[in-house]
Amino acid sequence: MGDAATINHTWGYREGRHDWKSPGEVTFKLVDIVSKGGNYLLNVGPMADGTNPSPEPGGAATVGRWLKLNGEAVYGAGPTPFRRGARGAEVRAGRRTLAGPRSSSRARSGG
Repeated sequence: MGDAATINHTWGYREGRHDWKSPGEVTFKLVDIVSKGGNYLLNVGPMADGTNPSPEPGGAATVGRWLKLNGEAVYGAGPTPFRRGARGAEVRAGRRTLAGPRSSSRARSGG
């Protein structure tokens, strides 16, 4: 199971298109998909010269900092053995069950 998404509603680069998903949206979607045993493929359409457009698409560095602090909830994690409950998305990491953000507005960048 997996999900593929674009960072700004287009699979290729489009000049002037800067409606990036927020770091909270990307993080929430990542934890939600991992909690169901899936993988997240996130597309950033590069410019003609192969570079990523500015500003930083989707807050990639912010999501990276969150993963550095909370990577246990993503890397090597599997689906929760519990049904999705009031705590929102959950993932299983070893013997621990870790709760993810409840909504994209509550996802934290970690710094």
